[in-house]
Amino acid sequence: MGRGQGIGLFRNTVGARAAHKATNNASNSGGAAQSRQPTTQPAGSAKREHLLSQVTNPKLRDAIKGLYREGATVGDGGTADAIRQESKTGNPVGDKGFHAEKGRGRLRQLKRIINSRDLTAIERKITNELIADLEDALKGVK
Repeated sequence: MGRGQGIGLFRNTVGARAAHKATNNASNSGGAAQSRQPTTQPAGSAKREHLLSQVTNPKLRDAIKGLYREGATVGDGGTADAIRQESKTGNPVGDKGFHAEKGRGRLRQLKRIINSRDLTAIERKITNELIADLEDALKGVK
């Protein structure tokens, strides 16, 4: 499954952005805002906080904190997007070297977490999406 092709919490589509804008416009203009689940992919630290707000499992929270660094500026702020950027440019993102090894380690961590069976349904969905995103980013990386 390629980036942005999954059905999930983080898919960013034109329709989702339009729905988000319409809801925000309704609430900001005094209109009746409809109650809904977030459908757009938050960027940077916002994505990190969005994920953490849905997760209580301490091991999964730790993995998310490791994958999404506060203040990151490449892509959605996650390790997978840093790997993609490094693959595209051949240059490391940040000053600590390339992210592929970190991504492989986090991928192993996420697979251990998903096998622990100590997750809620939403946590399981988030974990599967994080695994798919890292696997996609690591395709073809040495």
